[in-house]
Amino acid sequence: MQAKFNPLQVIINPPGIQFGMPGDTIELYVVVINQGDQSAVIDLYFVFDEVFQI
Repeated sequence: MQAKFNPLQVIINPPGIQFGMPGDTIELYVVVINQGDQSAVIDLYFVFDEVFQI
């Protein structure tokens, strides 16, 4: 069985979990690279769960 090729590469900087206190500013950079042979429209959604809100 061949591995499925994913034409999108996602780079998150800084990697890993980011910590902050209320009122802090946290910067998160996301780069999405289309490595496929077709154009793409890419929507990014950020979901913050209860752990984020504490």
